[in-house]
Amino acid sequence: MTGMSRRTTYSLRHLIGGFLFASIRLVISYHTIIQDSPAPGCIERIRFGGIGGCFGKTAIIDLQVTSAPPCLEIAVNNCNGGVREVQNKCEAAFEVRQANIAPRERVTLDVMATGNEYIPVSVSSNFSQYVPAQNTPIELIGTLDDQALTVRFTKTAKLCE
Repeated sequence: MTGMSRRTTYSLRHLIGGFLFASIRLVISYHTIIQDSPAPGCIERIRFGGIGGCFGKTAIIDLQVTSAPPCLEIAVNNCNGGVREVQNKCEAAFEVRQANIAPRERVTLDVMATGNEYIPVSVSSNFSQYVPAQNTPIELIGTLDDQALTVRFTKTAKLCE
């Protein structure tokens, strides 16, 4: 190998190594959380520009479901303000207040406040319209084939501006 090709090979390796090092630092710094929150819109990260689509500033925390059979799945989606995703794999309908989730149906539920009562409302996206002034504990009683179920959670006020 001549002296010229050694220098070129060294320079090329040095350039590739530097590029890989910079790329790894960029990926690590993008995922570095400065401030954590259950509301994705309140999480602060070191990053370049806005990437992703979760910007909710309220959230659902402390979800508890009592007496639910394994065929009924209730989960929280805090991506855009906090809604519940209900998947009914049971043979009977799940009814909670004015919402009726038929067998083998998947529904996203938000909450609507009417005075001191809360009514589940089916929504077509993961965007919550309900933003309480303060953290609000909510309890919903439902039935599944004559079996009573309780769904409890806290809907937070805005966790950041």
